Amino acid sequence: MSAICRSNRLMSGSADSRATVCRIPNGFSILEVLVATALMAMLFGLVFAFLVPGMRTYALGSVQAEMQQEATLLLRNISNDLDLAVSGGVTASPASIPTPFNGPTYLAVMKIESVNEKGQQKWEDALYVYYWEKPGASVIRKQWTSTSPPNLGKSLSAPTHFTDIELAQIINEPSLKTKVVARDVSLFQVSGTAGSPWLQPPYTITVKISRKAATGRTDNETFTLTRIFSLRNNQ
Repeated sequence: MSAICRSNRLMSGSADSRATVCRIPNGFSILEVLVATALMAMLFGLVFAFLVPGMRTYALGSVQAEMQQEATLLLRNISNDLDLAVSGGVTASPASIPTPFNGPTYLAVMKIESVNEKGQQKWEDALYVYYWEKPGASVIRKQWTSTSPPNLGKSLSAPTHFTDIELAQIINEPSLKTKVVARDVSLFQVSGTAGSPWLQPPYTITVKISRKAATGRTDNETFTLTRIFSLRNNQ
């Protein structure tokens, strides 16, 4: 861009001198550009200083909400089943089950289907087994009936307990109705009053969900939920 120069006459006493002033129209000096760049950098720095922590907090809150929902839904499913159970129809034990499940905690529940006018209970022909599959970090719910494999030779017409071996066969049976009720489970624990050989109510169930943390962090986010379940009837 060419400069526009103008010569001005200056009078100083008897001396006659001239000064030349030059301007660059519609332009910025290097100093002005540097100052503007520095101000913009400071402005963006302030924006990111407030924005980035907020984004991380939002991401963290979202992960925590998802884990809380996952744990709550799992315990709600268990609660719905236990509401229709009696202690004689619940098998709860942290005993080991043969591989490939690497000894998961399990909870097996028989449910009341109906009660007649005389107060007699009719039992649903189904056993619902919750177990923690450690390799897949999941809690799974399987449904077994007296007519489905494996053939255990057991009737579900009255409350009954199941042995570790019987539950291992049910867990290993691929043809049964299966549902994953919780993912990313790093702990699923069932405890209760010591019985022989099964735990007795009330049952304390703890579930811990672990997931990858928000961007910029290397540790995992965790959420733990514990609830105590008492049965309406004890038989």
